[in-house]
Amino acid sequence: MKYGTTFLLLISSVTGIYAQTDFESVEKQRAQTMLSQTTKTMVVNTNGVNENVAESFKNELSNWKDKILSVHRDKSSHNVTLVYNGLLTPRDLEDVLNKYNFNRDQIISHK
Repeated sequence: MKYGTTFLLLISSVTGIYAQTDFESVEKQRAQTMLSQTTKTMVVNTNGVNENVAESFKNELSNWKDKILSVHRDKSSHNVTLVYNGLLTPRDLEDVLNKYNFNRDQIISHK
């Protein structure tokens, strides 16, 4: 009887841990889904920026398929418009803007 009770306690604790892990996994997936559905738009002015740099900036962002929904470069207005989801962290955004030497004054809008 003593071994049976110990075995049942062991089974129930393992089941509880698995259920908690499964719940955490579901919550993490739900959070990722919500982030991927949240969108923001940023317009960056590329006036005075070398054409190759502006094109490289656009191309790099285009490769971030899971974070960037669309990127458009308007050569006549010298703007790059990007629509991105919540998976693009502020740090990612800051890093790519710094990489191409864009500063805050060149961000026309961000909403």
